[in-house]
Amino acid sequence: MAKGKIPEMRRVSKKEARELSKLPWVPDDAVLEMLGPARVLPDGRVLLCYLADGSGTLFSSRAAAEEWNRELAETEREAAEQSAAGYPDPCLELLPPIDDFLRDVDAHAASLGKTIKVADEALDRSVASLDAVDKALKRIPWAKRPVPEILTPLVAYVGEVMRRVSGGRWSKRPPTREQVSIYDPAEILAFRAAQRKLQPIASAAADKAAADAKARGASAYDVEVAGVLARRAVFEELEANGPRPIRVEAGKNNEPVIAASNGRLLYPFTVLFIPMHEPSKRLPLRQTVEWELMTNGYRAALERAP
Repeated sequence: MAKGKIPEMRRVSKKEARELSKLPWVPDDAVLEMLGPARVLPDGRVLLCYLADGSGTLFSSRAAAEEWNRELAETEREAAEQSAAGYPDPCLELLPPIDDFLRDVDAHAASLGKTIKVADEALDRSVASLDAVDKALKRIPWAKRPVPEILTPLVAYVGEVMRRVSGGRWSKRPPTREQVSIYDPAEILAFRAAQRKLQPIASAAADKAAADAKARGASAYDVEVAGVLARRAVFEELEANGPRPIRVEAGKNNEPVIAASNGRLLYPFTVLFIPMHEPSKRLPLRQTVEWELMTNGYRAALERAP
């Protein structure tokens, strides 16, 4: 499977995506069925808009978009097959023992600059500093990324960024997550395909609920909550009848997490693990972290963050 950079694609801002969407585009649900819907522009370029923040990815042609879609589909297939075989906990190999990691987390985070050759003053543990981290990671050969020497300080640093925004604290993953459920890969793939088909419906429901709440004079927080609840409601029946595990295996707990101030858990290692192994199949690090924080209730905190 090819792991090279997909040519002729770039991230576009919310403003640029909005301007491009004013052109007489036509929808194409097939070209990016893994992430769609896509918008084919008059000159043949393809725009994928992200519902989370209105930004997007612009492909120079349908062929470039199709290549990215194929890689995403292959990644999903491999992930589904891996779940059938049982996931070995990568934290056991790539991070120090959990107690040692938590004890030395600040020192690990502080060592990231030296590890990836970024000036310490550029790493102020802000969300914006993740752009410099992402740029540095791209200079490191793919095969040299998923190693303890890089993952340990990187997880610590990204976790610190998430901790600051969420007002949280470092913790261990709850014991209830120490059992690993194994699923049929075919059921997982079918479930994810069904989720994708519901995404546009969920987004429309969320927008309508938020608009209705705003029209009633609700606070900004209640408007956001109305949208989130409406989105979740669309998926309730699907998730209630989702894949059932074919067996359950005992797992080991070595994953550090951020216990956010609102009671949710944030997983910096999980955010980073796929980019380490599949660098051509991810969003930029900053956007990935922002998405994780937004979906866990910290949109307002992100807007205030430097």
